[in-house]
Amino acid sequence: MDKLNDGWIYFMNRGIIKNVKIPEFGEINLKISNGVVTLVETKEQTKI
Repeated sequence: MDKLNDGWIYFMNRGIIKNVKIPEFGEINLKISNGVVTLVETKEQTKI
């Protein structure tokens, strides 16, 4: 991975770099175990 993009979260899990797009409006839930991100959930909402 040569470049990081705006609007994304990057983390390493089991030696693999993973990324998740941050929604414009919504929620992000991180599950962490022993200081390591194990799961990322996003819920996007529409702004009216």
